Amino acid sequence: MLYNPQWSGVSLAGFIGWLETKDPKARYQFNECEGRCLLGQYMEAMGIEWTGAPSDAYGADWGKSSYIKVARKIFGEGTTFDVLAHRPHTFGAALKRARSRQLETMGRSRD
Repeated sequence: MLYNPQWSGVSLAGFIGWLETKDPKARYQFNECEGRCLLGQYMEAMGIEWTGAPSDAYGADWGKSSYIKVARKIFGEGTTFDVLAHRPHTFGAALKRARSRQLETMGRSRD
């Protein structure tokens, strides 16, 4: 049976599980603001509607968007979104960054 990202719910573990199903060499466009960016593709896989984010990201009120709500649920409040934004913009590189974030989070929870 193939992995279904909805089994884990919206979480860092679920995001990592979804990334594991993607071609690691395939690229995503971080600046694509209409739902085809990395998080937008994950949201689509989870059945979450892309709302409140205008096509022009600069100067927009992203706080009301489903993008920010989902990102905060995955990465926590006050996140820098480095997993999504840093280069290279490939699924494999994003997976590596997400796993690193998960290890950091686990280390903080033990302190």
